[in-house]
Amino acid sequence: MGIAGGFVLTLAVFASGLVFATWMLAAKPVRQATPTIGVSELWTKDAQPVDQQKQNLERIPAQQA
Repeated sequence: MGIAGGFVLTLAVFASGLVFATWMLAAKPVRQATPTIGVSELWTKDAQPVDQQKQNLERIPAQQA
């Protein structure tokens, strides 16, 4: 019984690894912005104004070299 259980568990691990490897190899690569892509594709089509008063940004002085 122990040998059969070990064999079944080994097959399950092998099958799950095979499924995972297939899923990884079949995934579509992320599209990267290259210099040949038009500039219009880099900007959003639904721009929204930014309220500068709601941002907690603080301008610091430039560092002297």
